[in-house]
Amino acid sequence: MGDASPVGPGGEPTQGSGAALLFLQEHDSRIMALRNELSVMPERVELQLIAARMGEMKVRLGEVARIRDDLKARQEDLDSRVDKVAERKRKIEGRLYSGEVSSPHDLQAMSAEVENLSRQTSDLEDEELGMIEELDKLSAEIDDMERAVDAMSERSEELADKIQARAVEIDAELTLVIADREKAVAQIPSQLVFAYDVIRDRSGGIGAVALVGGRCGGCHLDLPEAEIERIRKAPPGELRTCESCGRLIVP
Repeated sequence: MGDASPVGPGGEPTQGSGAALLFLQEHDSRIMALRNELSVMPERVELQLIAARMGEMKVRLGEVARIRDDLKARQEDLDSRVDKVAERKRKIEGRLYSGEVSSPHDLQAMSAEVENLSRQTSDLEDEELGMIEELDKLSAEIDDMERAVDAMSERSEELADKIQARAVEIDAELTLVIADREKAVAQIPSQLVFAYDVIRDRSGGIGAVALVGGRCGGCHLDLPEAEIERIRKAPPGELRTCESCGRLIVP
């Protein structure tokens, strides 16, 4: 197919132009497929999904970290209050049992205050214990999310490496296919290439098709016998197109 000469002595398309045109279409289809493959690779799709998931998780991670930090600050403040209440209780108990105070009224008041401070201490410690348990849950959630983010980051790197490796392969193949395409273009009259490119741009990347058993290879519709004869008997200089889809038909 590549050895056929599509250009006659007068510069008009010969029967070889059809073969060269199909060769050109084959390469254009391959170029389009290669470029499309890179954009729709399963690895690229997965990478995009991971990036979206990582973004959501990092937002959640930041929110949980802020909640934990706020709760930790409250727990530290509560711990300080517990210490202050305990210190006040120790001081009162020290006076209560030191023998310094002899007034029954004062002793009763001090005893009542010790009991009140004991209740405060118990309540504060219970509240602090609840905070500590909540902090443990938040810290565990943060640890889980950080491990998940690390795993996704590692997977992203693997996917990026695969995409890059395939991109190198595609670029190498594209270079070869495009070079062969240019050779094919050089074998076809410029007006035919121009018509082919115009049709290809408006027909989903397919500008030239073969006539297959009386059917257009582009729209796959059966052609009337008269149309088939017109295509098969058209002179070399005439562009032959499908009346249904407008693509160039090579008999």
